[in-house]
Amino acid sequence: MTVQNGPLPKGWREVRLGEISKFSKGSGITKSEVRDTGVPCIRYGELYTKHNLKVRNFYSFISNKDLDKRKLIKNNDLLFAGSGETREEIGKCASFNHDIRAYAGGDVIICSLDPKEVRADFASCYLNTIGRKQMNRLGQGNSIVHIYSRYLEDVVIPLPSIEEQKAIASLLEKWDTAIEKTEALIEAKEKRFKWLLKTLISDQQNNPEWREVGVRLEDACEVIVSPVDKKTVDEELPVKLCNYTDVYYNNTIDSKINFMAATAKPREIEKFSIITDDVIITKDSETPDDIGVPAYVKETIDNLLCGYHLTILRPKKQTIGKYMCYALTSPRVKYDFYRFANGITRFGLTKESYQKIKIPLPLPPEQKRIANILDTAKEEVEFLEQLAEQYRTQKRGLMQKLLTGEWRINTNLGEH
Repeated sequence: MTVQNGPLPKGWREVRLGEISKFSKGSGITKSEVRDTGVPCIRYGELYTKHNLKVRNFYSFISNKDLDKRKLIKNNDLLFAGSGETREEIGKCASFNHDIRAYAGGDVIICSLDPKEVRADFASCYLNTIGRKQMNRLGQGNSIVHIYSRYLEDVVIPLPSIEEQKAIASLLEKWDTAIEKTEALIEAKEKRFKWLLKTLISDQQNNPEWREVGVRLEDACEVIVSPVDKKTVDEELPVKLCNYTDVYYNNTIDSKINFMAATAKPREIEKFSIITDDVIITKDSETPDDIGVPAYVKETIDNLLCGYHLTILRPKKQTIGKYMCYALTSPRVKYDFYRFANGITRFGLTKESYQKIKIPLPLPPEQKRIANILDTAKEEVEFLEQLAEQYRTQKRGLMQKLLTGEWRINTNLGEH
């Protein structure tokens, strides 16, 4: 079995994992044995949920008791998830590059690599990306899928010299570090945004300078429940339709979204067209948690109508749409949507629900100030999310070039 469609790059060779490694399996670690502190251990589920290519942090620990019965992980070992619910989970691996003592849980397959032949960090990069299809074919079973070391022994990987492996892994590590730092910033900014939302809106509901605590939603805005469906009828006029997913997956409604084409009657176009400063919320869903998810209409788009399962909240004179959109995401208001959503297998808001749900509403200047602060905080998160995705995209392209030998690294200069 070979993995190259064409000739190998100069100085590279293909090897079977069984030729350059020894396989063993971790020992069972039950939930009752896992501690918050102690000796680190790696459990199989962590290999496809928490570890991306490399074991960086430890999430599970065990006591010092009976460690002689546990399977020790060593530096330059490759760890495979031996079971999972899908073939995509099976065979996910991570390199272990630590000099500390750690142990493998059950269903973790340990591949102890010959350090003179292959680096674990290089191998994990290859097997989790370009070699992924090869790994997926090894899964056995249906409801629970397993992979076995006897099949892993036949997995083939192309190898450059150990020096070039090190250079490739080192370069990709820099991208990983950039991604991790950006993700950490995203997490910090998201926490700050939630704190601002709580501080500026939720905690102000007893502020004497605000209007009556909890203004009814139907007093703050005009409530327009849309019946417009996705059907196309020859006798009707062509329109664009803002659907449930457009609202659920977007913070704002604007012309960047690829709206569905549909048709509508003239009176529907007149009543259910969306305009700037509207807020659209999800009215129906399979779970009450997904009721009342808002999106702010950033611009008026010709012939764009609000679709079925949605409601238009059109701000009245003393209400600013952007502020209202943020207020609807505050914990207290979200809870109101949850408890006033009616249904058993499918949930929805009734006319009476809009009379019961209340939002905190200060005077317009304060609404504008709060909306501006939250806008800035949200934009910071969105910018970092876009940056992280750019890093991931660039890293994937770089891996494709480096791990196939299309781009070579000058190991003397440390660059290509």
